[in-house]
Amino acid sequence: MKQLTLLLLAGLISLSGLVAQNVPLVQKAKHFRKTMPLRDMEVIPSGPRDRSWKDNIIRNEVNIKLEREKKEDALPIGMDPVLQDFQGGMRQSRAAILNFDGIDNVDGVYPPDTDGDVSLDHYFQMINLSFAIWDKEGNLLYGPVANSTLWSGFIGPWTGTNDGDPIVLYDEEADRWMASQFAINTGDGTYWELVAISETSDPLGSWYQYAFQYPAFNDYPKFGIWHDAYYASFNMFGNDYVRAAVSAYERDKMLVGDSTARMVLFDLPREAILSASCRRISTGRNRIPPNRIILFISMMINGDIPRISLRSMNLMWTGTIRQTVLLQKPTPCRLLPSIPNCVLPPEEDAWNNPIPIPNLNPCPTG
Repeated sequence: MKQLTLLLLAGLISLSGLVAQNVPLVQKAKHFRKTMPLRDMEVIPSGPRDRSWKDNIIRNEVNIKLEREKKEDALPIGMDPVLQDFQGGMRQSRAAILNFDGIDNVDGVYPPDTDGDVSLDHYFQMINLSFAIWDKEGNLLYGPVANSTLWSGFIGPWTGTNDGDPIVLYDEEADRWMASQFAINTGDGTYWELVAISETSDPLGSWYQYAFQYPAFNDYPKFGIWHDAYYASFNMFGNDYVRAAVSAYERDKMLVGDSTARMVLFDLPREAILSASCRRISTGRNRIPPNRIILFISMMINGDIPRISLRSMNLMWTGTIRQTVLLQKPTPCRLLPSIPNCVLPPEEDAWNNPIPIPNLNPCPTG
């Protein structure tokens, strides 16, 4: 499975001047349990649920436009210098091998936050607030059922919740499944990320259930798989607490059902929004060397000036866990969406030839 993402490509950019920053919170999973096979677990049916409680934590705003002064001297002046005004060369395309309907919006939640992944034998789809599993021929094997079925029998402050923002990923190096969902409508006011790892490649078999506690509402989770951890980013909300956070989960221990698996949490500057979408390519000549570090891309608004930063996380689970920062001085957004004269190397050599990046001058202060 070949997947190139901006985050992974950013990891190949040659940058210097790494600066250590922030003291991370390191803690073990608060709760752990191994389940019986999913096919034998008690099913929690799908269906509409009252979601008004979420408005008391953070509202889902619709069609909000920021009121900003129009700047006549905003760059670029005139034609966009990287506008492509011609049709590029055509590559041979492949038709879909199979096309079948996924889950309908059986819970009546908008947006349904559709998410899914495919393994050698299964397709697994999660939405707000249900999931289903198919074989590779498109035959429905399980569901749709409530996402909370995956944590059925897992007793804690989250018991009875089915709060949403699910993520499901296939860990192709380990041939396992990872699924997650937050729990925030708890009786004691605590916030949790529930993570489940399949014991085998069969998603209908047993799962390892983990619960990691967060200091504030861990909204908008985005997960990625790397060789040394499961990585995630969050937008954090609470009383006068609007920030972003980056987490890493101890993948090696979670894959074997070790209850002592740890989570690392880095608190990041106010208004930062990060991407954690990544997938380690593991086959053939496209295998990523194990020493590649993972990068997160963050954006924030300081006054009228949007700024972008690259942050890396370099984990050593057996020693000091640290985070470093790349491009400590934020860079102008206008230079990053498209880089002129940047030619991607052939796919088979993409990981050995870093993408060139121009000199980026810091945004003006003030």
